[in-house]
Amino acid sequence: MSSEKTSSQNERRASTDKDVRAASYDPQHPHSQQEPYDKKESSQKQYGSDLMHNAEQIFQNITNELAGAMRLLLNQIPLEPEVIREMTYEASISYFVTQRPRDPRVAKGAMLRQPHPKGELFLQVFLDKNNELICGDDGNPFGRQVIVIKFDSELMDTFGTDSLVIVE
Repeated sequence: MSSEKTSSQNERRASTDKDVRAASYDPQHPHSQQEPYDKKESSQKQYGSDLMHNAEQIFQNITNELAGAMRLLLNQIPLEPEVIREMTYEASISYFVTQRPRDPRVAKGAMLRQPHPKGELFLQVFLDKNNELICGDDGNPFGRQVIVIKFDSELMDTFGTDSLVIVE
């Protein structure tokens, strides 16, 4: 008898718990305990779907931005700079005279050298009076970059231990 009584009490308790849980959710009531499981699961699936869609949109936007930046970069940088066997002091100064842009902001030039697997990357650019790089209407700086195998002694003396020389 005692086991029948216990079983009957457990069934009533379980039934009462369901009624309390069902009655405890009221979307209009601020103290409502929880929303029904189906609704909660549905909103979680929708949230996951929205999140995935947003992530895909962000990825697509980043991909488009990078592709645009790469196109710009490829248009501005020569894929393989010209290789010059020997750069002389005279030839480097002559470049600034013969290739000077007609831009009135040009006040001086700069020569920069950096190590490169084939020799040294040698850049020559034009600067304004504040040592700012001058660019054309297309956004590209006026100047050139070449790979130099060897510098003559006069140009080496001009650079000394520096990698940058300003030419006025």
